[in-house]
Amino acid sequence: MSTLQLHQIKSQRLPADILSLSPSSSLRKFLFTGPPGVGKTTLAKAIAARLMGVDDVDRAVEFMHVNCADEGIDRIRALAESSRLPPMDPGVRCKAFLLDEIHALGDKAVNALLIPLERDAVNVWIACTSRPIGSLDGALRSRFAYHLSLGAADVRSVLLDEGKDVATADRLAKLAQGDLRRALAGGTGDAEATEAVGLVTVVDGKATLSLSPERLIARAVANPFSFQAALLDDLMRLRQWPAHAAMALTLSQRNDIAAHQLVAAAMRAGLLRG
Repeated sequence: MSTLQLHQIKSQRLPADILSLSPSSSLRKFLFTGPPGVGKTTLAKAIAARLMGVDDVDRAVEFMHVNCADEGIDRIRALAESSRLPPMDPGVRCKAFLLDEIHALGDKAVNALLIPLERDAVNVWIACTSRPIGSLDGALRSRFAYHLSLGAADVRSVLLDEGKDVATADRLAKLAQGDLRRALAGGTGDAEATEAVGLVTVVDGKATLSLSPERLIARAVANPFSFQAALLDDLMRLRQWPAHAAMALTLSQRNDIAAHQLVAAAMRAGLLRG
């Protein structure tokens, strides 16, 4: 499946200078902010596709997508080194680097990015964050020429386009609070009784994880520390204090053991069934 193109993005009313972005544009560095689910990554991939001259960035070897919550300075240094080399594929115009959740980078990783970002005038660098722009390092922020804050997605319009009736679209849009992914995922659930926020679902006032134990283990094994932080953030937003206290445990340095610790804590907190 091809990458969604700029003119196909329905969840946001995009500025004219983004929609009309030319493949030869001198704009190469973008910073997108906004809450989870509003389409930052989708927009980033669409821009990368246009500037690289490809239909599907996910199949392009010159497109590098990094979740900064899961990576450290070694990965950032590898990107910096790659940015100095020409594309291996002669069919693409440039390389593209997508840095998701850039606020999660440590100080050393941020410092390793500053010079490549300043010197690279050829490749595309796109950073996304769900945090306020002021929370980012000032020097890092200054390296991105184009800043765009995305508001709540126009969830209702997208749901109507997807064939939902007006009543269902209104109900799901209200529950989603601007998160298009949440609205689309909730299309088959009990929308009146459920408020989904990230990893946690509150049903009739009771918090449960929206993941199965198997999926929880898979996510936690990949990076237990970032997963725990995201879970704690959701529990805090929902004011689920007993569950928050239960999940705020010190994890083993071994990912597999830490994953089982998280599952056991979730069961003790009543976040998992069975």
